[in-house]
Formats: sequence, C-alpha cells, structure tokens
Amino acid sequence: MVQLSSRRHGFTFVELQVVIAVLAVLVALLLPAVQQTRAAARRLQCQDHLHNIAIAMYDYESVYKTFPPGWVNQVDGHSNFAWGRSLLPFVEQAPLYELIRDDDPLPKQLLDPQKLRGMQTQLDIYRCPNDPSTPLNRINLPTDSNGQTHELALTNYVGNHGGGDWADPPRGYTGIFAMNSRTRIRDITDGTSNTVMCGERSLEAVAGRPKSTCGASVMLTVGGDGEGTIERFALAIGSAGINSAEQLDGQELGVCSEGQSSAHAGGTQVALSDGKVSFLSEEIDPVLLRNLMDRGDGNPVRVP
Repeated sequence: MVQLSSRRHGFTFVELQVVIAVLAVLVALLLPAVQQTRAAARRLQCQDHLHNIAIAMYDYESVYKTFPPGWVNQVDGHSNFAWGRSLLPFVEQAPLYELIRDDDPLPKQLLDPQKLRGMQTQLDIYRCPNDPSTPLNRINLPTDSNGQTHELALTNYVGNHGGGDWADPPRGYTGIFAMNSRTRIRDITDGTSNTVMCGERSLEAVAGRPKSTCGASVMLTVGGDGEGTIERFALAIGSAGINSAEQLDGQELGVCSEGQSSAHAGGTQVALSDGKVSFLSEEIDPVLLRNLMDRGDGNPVRVP
C-alpha cells in the first residue's frame, strides 16, 4: 500500500519575501526607463506639432505670398487676433476660422458666447503634451469691449519676433512676426535654415530650474487691457533667453514670459524657417541665440 505524503508544496515566508524583494528591485529599475520613454514620446509629439505648424506657415505663404502677421492691430494697445487665427485653415480648423473670421475686432467678438466657446476650444496641434497645464490660459487674459477678461485656449508655441527687444514695423522688428508684419521668404536673408520661426513656452514650470511663471501663449490672440507688453501673448524675443528663471521687474511673471521655455529637460525645441525642428540648450550663448532669431543681421549661424 502506497502512503501519500501529507507535505504541502509552496512558498515559505522567507521565499515569498525574496520574491517580493526581487520584484521591487525590478520595478525600481524599470520605472525610470518607462518614464524616460514616455517623456521621449511626448517630446517627439511636440516636435511633430512644431514641424506641422512650420508647414502650415509655408502653406499660408504659398497662398498670400507672405507669412501671417504676428497680430493684426485693430484696437491700439489692446487685445487683437494673432497668427494662430490666421493659420487655422491650414491646420485643418476651417470651421473655427469661419466662426471668428469676420472683421469685428477681438474685444467685440469676445462678447459673443458662441465665438467665446470657439476660442476656448483646445487644439492638440497648438499644445506640447509635455507641459501639464490646463486647457485655458489663466495668466494671459485678453479683454472684451466691456473690460472683462477671459481665459482662452492655451498654446505652448510662440512666434519669433527677433533677437533683441520689442519693436514694430516700420521701426524694425528683426524676426518673422510683429504687428501687421508681412515677412516674405526672401526677407530671411540669413537663410531659412539659420533662422528660428517659432518655439516653445511653458505655462509655469521650467524643467530643471526653480518654478517660474512663463505664461505660455494664447492660441489666437495677443493683448490684455493695454498695460504691459501685449506681444508676449503670442511672440518671443531672443534677449529673454531660454528657460530663464529670472523675475520680470518684480512682477509675478518671469523673464521667460517674453522668451522661450519648455518642460523638456535642458532646453527647448524650435522650428527653423525651413521647417526643421531642433533642440536649443538653455546654456546656449546669448549672442548665438539672438543671431538665430534675427532673420537678416548678417550672421547666418547654424543651430549648435
């Protein structure tokens, strides 16, 4: 007669602890790799958005023989429509463009509930998925005809106004976009591969630096209530640097609210005027950055 063993097979408590410890080590090793993979994927998606915006700029140029104006000055010193609206038909957003394309200035259109909802609609192509900000820009607030401010759709992309300070035609902006600008390809005398067209700006966090409010950008507009620099709603200047953590004249906004910034570690991405997307280090030489943002200063430097 065969006697069956009453011994049970399974993990002892010590063995179970060893298995748990091994799994914990594996998770600890894999988690950073997973996070890095996700960050790289978001960065590539952001790069793709910048590239598509550059293509849309050229589509606009092929129709109108000029790049879109930085913004159209319908109300002096106040809220106006910017290049983001001009580009809507060329980024597959014709219905939104038709909704807000009439000649009424932005402050008047903000009084229309249907148009306001349209201007609060987030568009993926205008957002960098690496910036964990809200759909609406709560920092840069355009103003309607009654003096009421509104949160409109946020974008992480700003046009290049030039390497120096703010200047409007005919005083001589040096980038691609300004008030009522009509920059042509032939105006980029330093070469399209040597000149920035547009870049990134985060809402608040600057990767690897102390928290600084950068304000991102407003998808379709510039301007507020006539105070301060209205251009920064949609444009950037090279003199403000990249990922700057400095404060701007003691205000809540940092210097980065006039420059470029991102949630990518170490710098920001830009679309050059030939459509190529490159990464600029936050440690870039300030003179080199200004040269890259000036379309015709006689210093045709290349992205390092």
